[in-house]
Amino acid sequence: MVAHLAGVFWSERTMVGAATATPIQSEPIPAFFFTIFHPWLNYGPFGVAVFFLISGLVIPISLSNHTCRTFLLARGLRIYPTYCLGLFLSFAALALNSVQWRLPMPMNGKTAMLNSLLIFDMFGDGGMSKHFLLRSVVIA
Repeated sequence: MVAHLAGVFWSERTMVGAATATPIQSEPIPAFFFTIFHPWLNYGPFGVAVFFLISGLVIPISLSNHTCRTFLLARGLRIYPTYCLGLFLSFAALALNSVQWRLPMPMNGKTAMLNSLLIFDMFGDGGMSKHFLLRSVVIA
């Protein structure tokens, strides 16, 4: 999360501006950025690795209390509503930014619907909206 909120924000300003319907930031990169983000440690992949390690421990423990079917149902009921809420909040924030800054909406209703049904990769057009939505879900 730190890598996306701080690292990507300062290092990929053009992409962030386009993906969030906000003006491209032109301020100088603050000194703390170079203190926190070392070239020998990329926090994004490190955080993903830690997440998978923790999941690898927690999921087998959860499986001991469920059958395969009840485990998948419980996971779906726990994850999917949160995913849809994150998607809705992201779409609402984009709409508000688009109106506030008078910039084009970077995502359309079709993209949001395909993502909410978890079929964007099969029928979507790819591009930046997909990557932005995936990041927002991870943060949610």
